[in-house]
Amino acid sequence: MVYLHFLAIALGFGAAASAAHDFSNCQAELLKQSEAVQSALLAAEQSHPLHWKKLLELLRIPSFTGNHRAMLKTAKAVQKYFQRDVGLQTQLLSVPGAPPYVFAQNAFDPAKPTVLFYAHYDVVAAGSGWTVTDAFSPKEVDGRLYGRGTADDKAAIVLYGHAIAALAKAFGRDTLPVNVRVLVEGEEEVGCTHAEDLVDAHPEIFEGVDAVIVADSANALSGVPTVTTSLRGGLAINVTVKALSEPVHSGIFGGPTPNPQNALHSVLGSLVDKKDGTLAIPSLASLGFPRPSEAERETARVLAIGDEEFRQRAGFLPGAEVLGDPSLPVLLRLSHSPALQILWPGNPGTPKQIESEASAQLVFRVPAGVNSRAFSQLVQSHIAENVPWGLRAEFALVRDVPAWRANPQSPLVPLMGESLRLGFESERALYLGLGGTIGLLSLFERATGGAPALVIGIESPDSQIHGPNEFLDIPTYTGNLKGLVRFIDALGTAKRAALP
Repeated sequence: MVYLHFLAIALGFGAAASAAHDFSNCQAELLKQSEAVQSALLAAEQSHPLHWKKLLELLRIPSFTGNHRAMLKTAKAVQKYFQRDVGLQTQLLSVPGAPPYVFAQNAFDPAKPTVLFYAHYDVVAAGSGWTVTDAFSPKEVDGRLYGRGTADDKAAIVLYGHAIAALAKAFGRDTLPVNVRVLVEGEEEVGCTHAEDLVDAHPEIFEGVDAVIVADSANALSGVPTVTTSLRGGLAINVTVKALSEPVHSGIFGGPTPNPQNALHSVLGSLVDKKDGTLAIPSLASLGFPRPSEAERETARVLAIGDEEFRQRAGFLPGAEVLGDPSLPVLLRLSHSPALQILWPGNPGTPKQIESEASAQLVFRVPAGVNSRAFSQLVQSHIAENVPWGLRAEFALVRDVPAWRANPQSPLVPLMGESLRLGFESERALYLGLGGTIGLLSLFERATGGAPALVIGIESPDSQIHGPNEFLDIPTYTGNLKGLVRFIDALGTAKRAALP
């Protein structure tokens, strides 16, 4: 990772940089629109029909989990796209139990920085309620492309190929500014369950990587790019309260007999403050929840999303209250506060029977900077101590997907923001933590030895991912495309400037 030291110097960061080195001037120098960049942007514009056609082909394939034939068809289509239309060396990687991974790369040059691009080709099932078009019949209407997977995340696949092909046209296929590696997987929507197996089987994908680009996030404001600064983790715990050796008749034994379903509802009700909806577990305060950065607070001030607008965005019914820590703007509660969802699997019950046990699954979103293992232990202790009537609770960890926070010292974060600002032709770029989870980010940072992940928004605020009428905002795609072209060129420029 010597390259990052060079880049830090070139951008005015680190102890080796002169105090007089002005970051904004250095950044502007790196992002000058050279003839090669102008040529790449023109090539991107001219080749748009080709890449758009490939995106439409991918969107017509219903590649949701369980549809094995469609998943394989999509993986092969992605491989073919990067090989024939982008000009990269490609292969399908097999990991037992997982859909195929698609890996693509150009010829390696040790004098250049290496960028890993990540996306996923799996989507959630169509669901009901589609009105603009059928889920897998993409349709363009008023600057939007509707269809399942448009914004999450098949557009990112083509975005990478589009930018790489345009740069290859301008610089020459063998003289790209960076070493390119592209990884596209097929199980992001079900938790990337085999990602660690992939890292173990193919460590060469991650060796020597200087930056990871992930276009699988949302922009906070239409027409303004957002670099994601943090994502919450995903923690799921199964809780079972046991009372009896076997179910009994509710008419014969009901009343004196402790009902485990009632006990479970009672203790889980104690997890949440009834006034503001925050978690009501006093011991959690000892974990030291992080506060927003000044850049995040500035973004919240710029967006100025108050309670009423949040109600409208989320579709609150009349009278429903906005919850959470009142000391935080509502937008920052999504990234810096925990959230709880209770699922009730396997508790059908009957009016005539008291079940011997009752179960629920607790699904938490845990903010970055909070130890999820300690969080889980404190939750379990609270439940165990507060189960009524002498009953006992048992616990099983279902998953613990780590949270992620961008490295605040990395010069690549503001460089990406400025690249996207120019690409979107916006007055500013925004920096904001979001409430979602991408578990691969922490894994990739470990596998690459600390390469910064740069998470950017291919989605607009109202893209309706996972819901009916999901859409890709076409100007957002175009802005990201132009921004990536500039960013990749700037990385190569910084490396060349730093080398003797």
